[in-house]
Amino acid sequence: MPSNPFSSSLNLIDLNDYLGPSQTCIKPISSASVGGNPQDTSKSQIELDRLTGDYYEIHPSSSSKLKEAEITLNDCLACSGCITSAESVLVSLQSVDEVLKAIKKPNRYPIVSISSHSLASFAAYNNLSTLSQAFRAFQNYFTHKLHFKLVLDLSFSQRLHLWESRNEFKQHQNSHNNSHLSKRSTLLASSCPGWVCYAEKTQGKNGILEMISQVRSAQQIQGALVKSHKLASTLGICPTEIYHVCVMSCYDKKLEASRPDFQTNHLKEVDCVLTTREVQDLMVQDGFDILQAAQVLEPSTVSSPADLPIWVDHPEPKGSSTGGYLFNILRSVVSDVPQNDRNRLKLVIDRKRGSDHTEYRLQLDPQNPCDSSSSPSTLFQGAHFYGFKNLQNLIRKLGPTNAHTQANRARRSKRPTATDSKDLSERGYDYVEVMACPSGCVNGGGQISAPKSMTLESSYSAKEWVGEVEKKYFGLAQAAEKDQLGMCLEIDRFEEEEVSFIQEWLKRWGLDKDGEMKRKLFQTSYQAVEAEPNGFTVQW
Repeated sequence: MPSNPFSSSLNLIDLNDYLGPSQTCIKPISSASVGGNPQDTSKSQIELDRLTGDYYEIHPSSSSKLKEAEITLNDCLACSGCITSAESVLVSLQSVDEVLKAIKKPNRYPIVSISSHSLASFAAYNNLSTLSQAFRAFQNYFTHKLHFKLVLDLSFSQRLHLWESRNEFKQHQNSHNNSHLSKRSTLLASSCPGWVCYAEKTQGKNGILEMISQVRSAQQIQGALVKSHKLASTLGICPTEIYHVCVMSCYDKKLEASRPDFQTNHLKEVDCVLTTREVQDLMVQDGFDILQAAQVLEPSTVSSPADLPIWVDHPEPKGSSTGGYLFNILRSVVSDVPQNDRNRLKLVIDRKRGSDHTEYRLQLDPQNPCDSSSSPSTLFQGAHFYGFKNLQNLIRKLGPTNAHTQANRARRSKRPTATDSKDLSERGYDYVEVMACPSGCVNGGGQISAPKSMTLESSYSAKEWVGEVEKKYFGLAQAAEKDQLGMCLEIDRFEEEEVSFIQEWLKRWGLDKDGEMKRKLFQTSYQAVEAEPNGFTVQW
């Protein structure tokens, strides 16, 4: 391989969307010794047993065999040495082999939950028409081949996330309106574990962590529900018997499932995460007939409103193939506008760098359009930032010194965009949908790559394959060509039914009022990971 043309100082800046694992892990070096008197460590020596290959620490009065250094996902979460954990750690601790071993243990009740992004990738690769067909294939495979007791999708938990996100945003706005602050505080989406891990390890001292939404991702809401005493009692088992697997689009979801925040009494809410590609490869390895299985309808085991419904046949949230986080908030702002004034709304869309960095500004035109002295009032300002390059641009925009810089630039600028720059510097973003992967979750690192027959075509691009996956996700012939302001204004039959169902479901679960149980189910927190300087890792 060619040598790196950049100096070590330049390498401190990530110039592309890929962040490789650190070549030097500090954890084995910084691990505390087990047993023995710490004061005696300088008097000991290390010897190698040539027969067994084991290492021994020799003290003046005794000797002890040294344990092999091990790295766990929890170590990676607590370590500031890498941005994300090494793939070898992820694969070894959350892999297909681990799942196959775990489900064979006695007194296990295996349950699998599948994300819509995984279903979309699976459907596109295997030429299935709908997400429902893809779900039936998963259902048949996990039930009959792997003997899982229950197969669920994540659509309902995704709606719960959006529901709670609206509540959080309104509380966030109300707290700003009641405070003395002149500039709004931005709220950042929290569903991408790659983004959250990056923020915890690199942005702990500049106020970015305080901006991240505290609403759990759909995966972890699902995990809390699946391992709840309520669902376990419905199934006639104990929560400790449940082994919960999630099929997701991203390897970083494995890391998210290992966070200590998502464990209760050492009981993980999501025991293991498999990627879409891992499950596809397992099906092929087992000789499973995917097309035939997709046509067989399996009855839903959980259908009671007190349990977890399967909503794979419901339309996906509007706005983006990542989960509709920004448009969910945008639609909540529109719903607060009086019906008589909605004809004066307009949505200004500014694509900065293609679809991976787009700004949205919801404005209300003046009542008298002939009054040239009146300008539209901005009700909401948000953006999509996908990919690490754009993510770093976002951090620069939100940094503590950036507001002053932007205001000065806006004052000096004589271009027509100066007003827009000033509007952004004074108001700031209300909400930002942040994802570490370019194109968002449909293009996650764990998704299935395009078939070889397509990649051999010189004119076929990776972007086109993402478009095919998006079509399956939305269930549309043209996924993106739709009036976006119209999507904000319309409330279809499914949405009305979903809102009514969610309200009734929350009552049945005792979650209709704010309380400790609701907080534990829907919310989480973030902690800055302090750097651990270590002389052994210095590269000269």
